[in-house]
Amino acid sequence: MKNKNRFGFLTGFTLSCLLHVTLTMLYFYHNTQKEGIKSVIREPLRLSLNMFAPEPKKEEVVEVKQQPKPKPEPRIKPKPKPKPEIAKVPLPEEIIEEDKQEISEEVQEQELQMSSAASIIEDESYKLLIVAAIEKYKGYPSKAKRMNMEGLVTVKLKIDINGNLISAEVVDGSGYGVLDFHTIKSVEKASKEFPKLPHDMTFTVPISYKLDRNS
Repeated sequence: MKNKNRFGFLTGFTLSCLLHVTLTMLYFYHNTQKEGIKSVIREPLRLSLNMFAPEPKKEEVVEVKQQPKPKPEPRIKPKPKPKPEIAKVPLPEEIIEEDKQEISEEVQEQELQMSSAASIIEDESYKLLIVAAIEKYKGYPSKAKRMNMEGLVTVKLKIDINGNLISAEVVDGSGYGVLDFHTIKSVEKASKEFPKLPHDMTFTVPISYKLDRNS
């Protein structure tokens, strides 16, 4: 029953709508001119579903941010290769100067050696003069002669630049005290004839005592 009533209601509503549309068209027909009607007829009202369709939503434009490009890695400059060391070739002038310097050093060394040798020779000559003075005053003790005493006495002498005797001591005796003591006394007597020296000197002098068997 409900379905029949609903169908009857829809049918009546539809007929009512058609009636209203027909009346509207008739009214529109009487109140417009023929040419207007013709133009309306020529260009019928076009209805489409698009007219009632909802407006399309505007597409949202999503801005895509571009990622920044990665910075290029800095290029490492290769280390420059070390330049080969070139041996410096000495110029002739430099060679001459070097030779002069070497010659000068050799000359100085030779002069030093010669000076040292000359000094030694000079010292030896002064020693001979001192020994000669001691031999002059040495003599031979009478007691040693009677007892046939012989021997070698080594005396260490210190003499200053003016020829003055600073000290005299026996460093190696003869084995006879008479000869040793007599030697020191002889050196003290001979010191008055010692020559002046180029510098203070310290040296040893051997004094020999030997009897002449033929006399």
